[in-house]
Amino acid sequence: MDEDKGYEFGASRASQLLHRMYEAGYSGRLWEDVAQVYAGWDTDSSPTIQTRTSLPRISSQYRDAKHLRPLLWAGRIRTTRTRREAWACFLSHELSGEPAHPDIYLAMFEKLYHAEAERSNRTEFSSDAENTHEEDTTHMLPGDMKEAVPDPLSTLHYVYLSEPVPGYRGLLGRMQMAHVKPKRRLLAFLLETCPEFDTGLGLLDMARDIQHGRVGRMLDGIHDQYTSGNSIPGFLFKAIIDFLCRFGSIDQSSFYKVDFLPPEQHVRQLRSNRQYCVEYAYMLLKYYRPIYRPAWACMIKVLASQKGHKHVLSLARYKLICSIVEDMEEIDLDVDDEIFRLVCIATMYAAQAVERGSASFDDTRHVLSTASSRLRTLFNGLVGASADVQSPTDDQTANVISPHIPGPAELHAYVRGLGILRDYEGLYSFTTWFTKHYAEVTARAEAQRSGRHLLFKTLVALRLAVDGGGFERGNDHTSGAPEDIALLIKTQIESVEQWGGWPAKEYVDMYAKGHLKSAPPVVGGR
Repeated sequence: MDEDKGYEFGASRASQLLHRMYEAGYSGRLWEDVAQVYAGWDTDSSPTIQTRTSLPRISSQYRDAKHLRPLLWAGRIRTTRTRREAWACFLSHELSGEPAHPDIYLAMFEKLYHAEAERSNRTEFSSDAENTHEEDTTHMLPGDMKEAVPDPLSTLHYVYLSEPVPGYRGLLGRMQMAHVKPKRRLLAFLLETCPEFDTGLGLLDMARDIQHGRVGRMLDGIHDQYTSGNSIPGFLFKAIIDFLCRFGSIDQSSFYKVDFLPPEQHVRQLRSNRQYCVEYAYMLLKYYRPIYRPAWACMIKVLASQKGHKHVLSLARYKLICSIVEDMEEIDLDVDDEIFRLVCIATMYAAQAVERGSASFDDTRHVLSTASSRLRTLFNGLVGASADVQSPTDDQTANVISPHIPGPAELHAYVRGLGILRDYEGLYSFTTWFTKHYAEVTARAEAQRSGRHLLFKTLVALRLAVDGGGFERGNDHTSGAPEDIALLIKTQIESVEQWGGWPAKEYVDMYAKGHLKSAPPVVGGR
């Protein structure tokens, strides 16, 4: 039924633009071939899956052909539906006789790593009117997601393969047999996804010569004038930190005084001591101070995590996170949404440890005297509140910088952090900003999956905090916000009609017991 359909039937806007260029007399080269593959059509006029991507800064001159040929094959692998189709493209490249390249292996590793999407049960050609108003948030098309599509139900639609699709380790062994050294993006991806610690160390050892040997010196624990953190690409430095933190563990209360070990002792500790892996990642950040923010986020994430750890470590982890944030401030590196959310979570765990009485007197005084002001300062810097103090006049509107709107998860964590610290003035200040930018906040929440539900949880958490309910002890109403502040906060929330007003008591009870997530109402439901 599709044999009569030609290019015009499924041409994307990007593909149409390329054809307008050709019609105007522009002679396309390899770069345009790569763009055309992602736009929906291969060089042999066979269709591909339209896929969004960011093409590298490589020109279409003949001198860059050796860089563009691997990118063309990588594009063919990425613009497939199933892993079988991707593997068929990979095997076609091997049969072409062209040399193996890291970019081609990276495209295939991506297909193997990301899980297969679940098969949709939606009827493709349904005329059921009852389903027209249901929000289908799980149905996505190939090219809109990183996950591979399951193989067709009928084997008649299978693409022929001369050998079965390998696993992660099988493809890694094939790469080693082809004498392809992992570097740059491929090395970063493999470090972030490798299933075993020894495998990651082997990858670093294979790539010890790249970046003029700096990766090898960092692996061996050698840090001198020949090694610089900023001389290694930020994404690769982040991948090394992520690898160390992912396989490391934190058993001791603090490692403020750790320092680089001699190379021989470093190699032995790196392979046998998982606590040292996290310590070494911490030392790398403190020593090199990269300007790539995600590298810092990896360290903060492992410190903020509470899985499998005692609550007594919460205070030590919190102080380490504060120290890391101060290091970022010294190099003029602002926090982003993710780091702000992690700091809020770490603050909440530290405050819970104080409430349980498991903190020392000095730690208790430190948390109660500095935690709230730190969160407020970080939030104001994140949203640009200092530049949003006064409402602009009509003639100044064009020069006003729009505030940054954090996601609903960040706002929810901020409310929880201020709530457990009993900072009711901070909650009132947040509510003033919250309602002033309600349109932007709502649009930001509706732009992501489960955003409406998280926004509603933020409102419920706000009422729980104002009522004096504890997040650990259920509905403890022994203390709460002063009556005037509570009334002001409630009035501000009720002024936003599309949020449905002040959340009902039943939702507060559900939230305090952890049951709200099992019965999520829409935003505004009371």
